[in-house]
Formats: sequence, structure tokens, C-alpha cells
Amino acid sequence: MLELSPSVENYIGILVAFLFSTILSSQIDSLLTWQKNSPFILRIVSVLSAFGTCLYRNSGFNETWVLSSKLQALQSIVHLDISIALICSLLVVLIATPFLYFIFLFLWKKVISILKESRMFSNLNRTEIVFYSILLFLSVIFMVLAFSKSTAFYKAEYYNDICKYDVIYTSDSGELVENNAYLFLMNAENDLRQPLFAIFSAPFSGVPYLISRLISASATVKAILMNSVQIALLFLSNFLISEMMGLKKVKRACFLLLTYSCYTFMLSIVMMEQYIFAFFWLILACYQYCANGKTDKIVFYGAGGTLIASLVLLPTISTKSVTENIRAWAKDMIYGGIGFAALMSLIGRFDVLLNLTPLVYKLYRFSGETIPLFNKLLQYISFIANCFLRPAAGIDLVTITYPSWQLEPVTEISFVGVAILLLTVISAAVNRKKRISKLSAMWVIFSFFTLFVLGWGTKENGLILYSLYFGWAFEVLVFELLEYVGDVIKLRYLPEIISVCLACFLLVANIPAMRSLLAFAVSYYPALK
Repeated sequence: MLELSPSVENYIGILVAFLFSTILSSQIDSLLTWQKNSPFILRIVSVLSAFGTCLYRNSGFNETWVLSSKLQALQSIVHLDISIALICSLLVVLIATPFLYFIFLFLWKKVISILKESRMFSNLNRTEIVFYSILLFLSVIFMVLAFSKSTAFYKAEYYNDICKYDVIYTSDSGELVENNAYLFLMNAENDLRQPLFAIFSAPFSGVPYLISRLISASATVKAILMNSVQIALLFLSNFLISEMMGLKKVKRACFLLLTYSCYTFMLSIVMMEQYIFAFFWLILACYQYCANGKTDKIVFYGAGGTLIASLVLLPTISTKSVTENIRAWAKDMIYGGIGFAALMSLIGRFDVLLNLTPLVYKLYRFSGETIPLFNKLLQYISFIANCFLRPAAGIDLVTITYPSWQLEPVTEISFVGVAILLLTVISAAVNRKKRISKLSAMWVIFSFFTLFVLGWGTKENGLILYSLYFGWAFEVLVFELLEYVGDVIKLRYLPEIISVCLACFLLVANIPAMRSLLAFAVSYYPALK
């Protein structure tokens, strides 16, 4: 495959994006009419998000152009009191903001329309509102306390060295926060794995970033503002899962309590990784499929753009059956794939398309090719247990040059993981007629292929980070099995009783684990003074 230099790739990407912008500009009259008919609050949020996103890039452009020899020469010739680099960077902000405004408004309207169709909040009574508000409030409070006591989760520093990777498990939180992968399309972490991540996260992250700039917030306050949005999306995603399952009132409350008691949820509250946005768009796509039998292409692109693995949902964009009309089904698959590639080109990620082979080769180092098959199996079974229950983890002072909190090597089989896997298999079998059950079973199989067969993350012994992305399917199948057993033995409140008991057990086990993690963070990476 022909490899072009990064500068040529970027120029081609800019050219394609410019042509797309030109086409979009030719429709400006109809676009203005369309946005005028949009809800006022969505227009305000979209323009603020767009401005916040462009404001972040303004500093990057300014820093780059200040170093430009040509601009320096021009500056010396014209003798302006104001920096030409600053003028250029501000012009970019002014030009880019309207373009992003239309994109963000479109995405916001898409999300809101799906939530309105679900009517999931319209039938909530006062007790439910109070209960869910308490869950959300406690989540935010825990995150604020953790961030205010330690920088380990967003800006770890050890002996004046910034630690960007692997401070908490094998996370990249330091890099993601420092270089704002949520708003920067070309961030190093937004590679083949998350090629369009910033496009689908910026509508939510732009406003909190803008607020942090307006109030000149510290790194801690900025992280709190940015992560609060992620926690809200995490809550919304779990709520959507309960809607896919068709749960009502008490069952829904019990299911959400169970999910909130799982270790994966508690960890996600304080981890500023990219998985919450990927999880949100994934669940949004799954919800559409369960509700309508088909996923909207834009939502599908959001899922695949925030994490490329979600492209496995490609069959959900078609209502055609592969067994009844394979030609029509294949046509939908081809058009869906081409559409995703076209979107990447139009948004400016032509560099990813041109370098697929070297990028795949570069990422292949994260696979478990060199890991023994039995060890990968042990890690996978342990991963299943860790989606619910705290993992064996502790302080690592050897692996890297600074202290980190890592999973202990898995040396024996997890019987809890085996039991959960068996329960999910049984549940998938007895609930096979339910669309959510079939989708969850498919996701369990996908996790098996990704984490065991491919061995993704096993080389680093870091599967815990994928527990949010894959763990929801195990939670759904376990709860649906409780429902099935309750119906068979005609014990009406069996799912509620057992799920509350399980939640209490998980809280007793997982809260001390999170306290130990926080104690490490405070000890080695105390809050900024």
C-alpha cells in the first residue's frame, strides 16, 4: 500500500473537507431555515459547544503559527502591534464555528428525537425521579471528592514528571485530558480505534470546556466539569438499557441499582477514558435496533466513529434478512460501509483511510499473539467476574518508572466468572426470542472473540478497561434470567429481591476496593495546591 507523508495526507484531508464545506455552504439558505425551526435551547447549546470546541483549537493554532518562519517574516514587515498568528487563529475560530454549529445541532436533534420517541422519562413518578436523582448525585459527588483529593485520574504528576499513561490500570487518561481528545479530532488517541471520536463527543464536551475557560478554572475544576457530562451520559445509557429490556418502575429501579453497584460502573465514574462516549453511542444504536428493528445510519456512525469495534453493528442498519434477500442485505452493508468511509473523508480523517495497513500493524501490538492460550482464557474469565466484582489489584512500583495501580497477574480460574458465563449462556437460550437477548448474546460472543481469540489487551493484563463496553451484555442476560425464573416458578418479585440482594453484596465488596484505589491515588498523586 502506498504511504503518503503526514503533510500530504493532511492536505488531502483538508481539500476534501473544504469541498464538503463548499457544498454545505451552497445550501446555506435551507440550512438557516432548518436551524430556525429547531428548538431554541438546542441552538444555544450547539453554538456554545461549537464555539468552545473552536476556542480549544485556537490555542493550538496560535502556538503552531507563532513558530512559523513565514509568519514571523510577515510580522516584521507589517509592524503590527498584534500578533498575526493570533489574528489567523481567531479567523479559524470564526470560520469553523458555524460549520461545527450545524453538525452539532444535527447530532443534538438526532439524540433528542430518539429520547423523545422512547418516552422513557414521560412516565416517571416523583419517587422514581428522586431515586434516580440520588443515584446521579452520589455519582457526581464521589467523582468530585476523588478529583479534589488526587490528580491521578486526570493529571498525574510524580516528581515534576507528567504521567500520561498507565497510572490507573492501563488507562490513557492523562494524555486524553491534557490534549483534550474530546474536542481535538486529530489527537494521537483518536486514531484508527476512534477516528471520529471528537465529532461525536464535542457536542457534549464543548460547553463544559467553554465554561472552564470563561471562569479560568483550575485543572481540577476543568476535569470535574468535563467528567460530569460523561457521568450524565453513563446514567442515560443505563436507563436506555432498561428501556430496551422493557422494564417498568420497580424492576427498572432494581436493575439500575444493580448496575450502579458493579465495579465497572464505579470505576467508570472516575476514569476519564473514551469508553463512556463510545458506550453511549453504542447503546443508542442498540436501543434503536431493539425498538425499531433498524439503527439510524448517523447513530451507527456515532457508535463506530467513537470506537471502531462498534462497526460490528453494521447489520443492524438494514431491515432486510440475509436469509430471505441476501442481495438487498449485502447492498445495505456495502452502502453503510461506504457511507462511513465517506464521512471520515468529509470530516477530515483521510489520513486514517490512506494508512489502514500501517495503522493496523501498529495497533496489533496490543493483541495477545504472544500470550499462551490458557492465560488468555484465565484473563477473559476473570474479566467477566470483574464486570461485577472488584478485581485483584494493587500498587505496582516495578513495571513503569512511577507508581501505578494495576491488576494482579491472573494465575487461576475465576469460579465467579465461570458461573456468570454459564448464567448468561442459559439466559440467552431461554430468552432467545427477545431482540435484546439476541443482541446481548451477540455482544458476549463479540467480547469472547475480541478479548480471548484476538487477545486484545491481554498482553498488558488490562482487560478491566473494557468492562463498561462489554459488561452491559452480561448484566442484561443475568437480570433477564432472574425474570425468566421468576415467571416459571410464579414468584412475582424474585428479580427485584435477588437483584437488591446482589446489589448489597456488590456494594459491600466494591466500595472498599474503590476506597483502596482512592487511597493509592491520594498517597502518590495528591491534589494540586
